[in-house]
Amino acid sequence: FCFVFLKFTEFDFKMPTFIVDTNVKLEDTQIQFLSTKLTDLVIEVLGKPKSYIAVKISPGLNITWGGTIDPCALCNLISLGQINKENNTKVSEKLAEILKEILDSESNRYYI
Repeated sequence: FCFVFLKFTEFDFKMPTFIVDTNVKLEDTQIQFLSTKLTDLVIEVLGKPKSYIAVKISPGLNITWGGTIDPCALCNLISLGQINKENNTKVSEKLAEILKEILDSESNRYYI
């Protein structure tokens, strides 16, 4: 048996995290560029300090959307206290531009 004890503090739940799972294979330079763009997006829209922002990008996954393997992404943005309708709209608009540029994914081929 293995027991794992996790200690969470109030700080742990405030850390903004952006997760992108995609079926698009990306080079290291593309991953870095996407990470930078997503970090800047969180700074701009949510006003979080850069040093607090984590970005996880998982490229080249086996994901289909509508039965096709065309470029797509499943995204998750976690941030305590800053997720609201106004910010959701801003994030969605800017994310669409970023994913179109880097993944060549249409705005109807990703979830956030």
